Amino acid sequence: MDHQLVVTAALGHVPPPLIEQLKVGGRLVMPLGSIEAPQQLTVVGKIAPSETRKRSITFVRFVPFRRVNVSRTGAASQAAPPLSRR
Repeated sequence: MDHQLVVTAALGHVPPPLIEQLKVGGRLVMPLGSIEAPQQLTVVGKIAPSETRKRSITFVRFVPFRRVNVSRTGAASQAAPPLSRR
């Protein structure tokens, strides 16, 4: 069975830890780009232990990635941006 990862929130780059998790022959599918513009749905394939190939499939719009902090007890808390006051 192929090793595949799917990310469902947009980032401006492919995080190295995700690449490290892929096995050779595996694929990572994720939206890349800013939330202010259309992102590219991108497939990253790991073809050797330290070599990947990246290709864009189509333009998409995904929500931005938000960092989640995990405590030592395993409880997750989401770090949200501050609210703006108008």
